[in-house]
Amino acid sequence: MTREEQNRVIARAVVMSAIGVAVVYALYLLGEVLLTIYIAGLLAVGLSPIVRRLERGRLLNGRIRLPRWVAILSLYVTFLLTVAFILALVVPPIVAQMRGLTGAHLLLTDTPRTSSPTTEQQIRGKDGAADWIMLLSGYDADAIEQVTADRLSPAALGALGAQDNPTIGRYRLAFTMTPQDVATI
Repeated sequence: MTREEQNRVIARAVVMSAIGVAVVYALYLLGEVLLTIYIAGLLAVGLSPIVRRLERGRLLNGRIRLPRWVAILSLYVTFLLTVAFILALVVPPIVAQMRGLTGAHLLLTDTPRTSSPTTEQQIRGKDGAADWIMLLSGYDADAIEQVTADRLSPAALGALGAQDNPTIGRYRLAFTMTPQDVATI
């Protein structure tokens, strides 16, 4: 193999490697879109026999044949009604158990790790930032305490994979402002 052929092979290998890296990176960036297309394809293939059966079924003693779009629409409507029915059965008992709560939020902290403490940390006494924060809001302190004791206790959180000794506290909103209050300032 001549020197020129070696250079050509090396150049081809470098170009193909760069193209391979670019394709892998593009697939990584398009991952969510590709996953959505993949799931849609699976649903289309999986639901095709049901749609075909609905489409071939004849109504009114075989005189009317169901169009494909009606078969697909009826399948979607049936699915949505089933989900709504299940939610109607499941959600009210959960809400009834949690009267007094108005919201629950799971927050991921995105605090930069620095060697120098922030002003807030200096005021509090150089503490660390929490990785995850569970924020409950409500109008009944007893309901919040009940949820904290039952579902957010250190043992319950530990069973879900939380670190030992989570910090649990209750804070009361001391002051609120309405839009009218803000307008008068």
